[in-house]
Amino acid sequence: MAFGDASITPHPNFCPFSTKSSSSSLSECPVTGNQKKSKLALRGTLEPLTEQDHHLSTLLSQLQVIPTHRTDPLDISFNWNDALSGATETGDLPYFIVAFRSKRKSDADTFALMEADRLAHEEAKSKGGLLSYWYTTLDDQRQCLAMCVWKSRDWAVLATDGPLHAQAMRLTSRMYEHYTLERYWLHIRKTEDGSTKVEIETI
Repeated sequence: MAFGDASITPHPNFCPFSTKSSSSSLSECPVTGNQKKSKLALRGTLEPLTEQDHHLSTLLSQLQVIPTHRTDPLDISFNWNDALSGATETGDLPYFIVAFRSKRKSDADTFALMEADRLAHEEAKSKGGLLSYWYTTLDDQRQCLAMCVWKSRDWAVLATDGPLHAQAMRLTSRMYEHYTLERYWLHIRKTEDGSTKVEIETI
């Protein structure tokens, strides 16, 4: 199966922590965000981010897609095993994925969509826990796939509970002919020979 990256638009978090910069700190990193200040964190329902999480965020930027990724199952649409070969096993704490598949209306306001998406992304980054976000270009049927990978479901709930995310979601009925939200667990396991096996579990 041939993978490529020509149609994918990544939105990396540019994590300084993962580069081992002398000026890096968890508090400066957009992956970590303001985790110490959040209400969920104060209630103890959020697992703190680790160095392994930041490393995974970097590895996720290496994902590549097959041409039919917009409509094919998520587990076969990406080179998961190759891209995440250097990741640590998840054990009992899998990562959380949200995939947004859509078909845009022919008269949709692309600028309004892009701006709402940009603002919602910045809002999510400021709250922390977002390891990866990107979306693909439209195909000839105006179909698109966007995907977020989070440290956990609780982090996703926190980050998507803001006004800018709500504003972006209000555009969906006006801008799309149809769309679906899919949720998955991302498991990373090591086999007996030391290779990486990624499992995408539908929730």
